Amino acid sequence: MYTGMGSNGTQYNPVTAYTIILYDGSNPEYEQLIKNVSVQSGTTPYFVKLGDTDGLNAALAGIIRQVMAANSVFAAPVLPVSANTQGTYANQVFMGMFRPDSSALPRWVGNLKQYQFGADLSDPLKPVLFLADAMGKPALSAAGTGFLDPSAVSFWTSKNAGSLPDSADGFWKNAVAAQGATDGFDSADGHIVERGGVSQQIRLAHLTASVNAAASPATYASKRNVLTCIGSGCAGTSALNSMKFDVSNSAITDALLGTSTGAGAVTRENLINWTRGADVAAQVPGSNAGGKAAHRPTRRSRCAAPCMAMCCTRARR
Repeated sequence: MYTGMGSNGTQYNPVTAYTIILYDGSNPEYEQLIKNVSVQSGTTPYFVKLGDTDGLNAALAGIIRQVMAANSVFAAPVLPVSANTQGTYANQVFMGMFRPDSSALPRWVGNLKQYQFGADLSDPLKPVLFLADAMGKPALSAAGTGFLDPSAVSFWTSKNAGSLPDSADGFWKNAVAAQGATDGFDSADGHIVERGGVSQQIRLAHLTASVNAAASPATYASKRNVLTCIGSGCAGTSALNSMKFDVSNSAITDALLGTSTGAGAVTRENLINWTRGADVAAQVPGSNAGGKAAHRPTRRSRCAAPCMAMCCTRARR
């Protein structure tokens, strides 16, 4: 059940088990059995010696942090009583989603997605209202779990196999197992917070820029504004555009970045371009760069439900 894939190929929301093994050394078969439950579920078993209350508290706290890190959503899909109801407008349902960090750190993965209300008219005399995705299909799992269906596609979510990153198996290619997904594409985004939605559109605006590998050094044309504050030009009255974090800023030196120009070394230009979002490994031949940049635009909802007006305009990156 942990894999989220049935024997007939049907995908469903996986079930994850967390175990605490209380032991005194007298029953190794029991310890191994409970350990195997965690292993098969993809979690780490907690071993606590009998009588160790501090260890038990620590184990429970660790499990709670991991459970809280499940994909969650702030807005409930309810029919609005007026056009001013938070989270809804006309036939649009906006969900500010988040996933708490499993290590209890303050930076959470977040996203804003849009759905709609659909009507099941199988019985014209008793139409049934339901939450629908962008395709008009039910967005909630038919299993009755209350979770979004893994195959649901929210508005603003797209897939274009003819261009990067989808032409290279998707932006999330290296996170498929961690997300419990079947592929690396944003669509279908389903129950996974960071896929699709507003987050994808913000990310695509940055990823459409390209590296000019023919230039020496290689340049990276990006819409992403990244600023720094170094050198004598960093003062309270300085213009922001004088402190750009890009290869044109001569104040960003090899000494500051710990880079060099030797054979096989990480160069200043490649490190700066990678930090700005460039896929240096794929776009600069002979760069000896690592994999794709793992950073992504992340939002944290600041209110109990996203609003159409000013409520969430203060969301932080």
